[in-house]
Amino acid sequence: MYPVIFVLGSEKLGKNTRRGSALLVMGVAGGAVFPPIQGAVADAATTRLSYVVPTVGFIVVLAYVTVHWV
Repeated sequence: MYPVIFVLGSEKLGKNTRRGSALLVMGVAGGAVFPPIQGAVADAATTRLSYVVPTVGFIVVLAYVTVHWV
């Protein structure tokens, strides 16, 4: 998910490319937030059901890419 977000997010920033890239790199909180959420869902329900958590992330990225592609 991250490479797509980074490339599309840093596109056409002009003189602000360095700042925008830095914000995108620092904004990577998904790796710190989603695993504990997925673990909590796995503990409360099943491991199979816990994979809904990353699936939601992929759907959000797909929507982001689709909007920018169109």
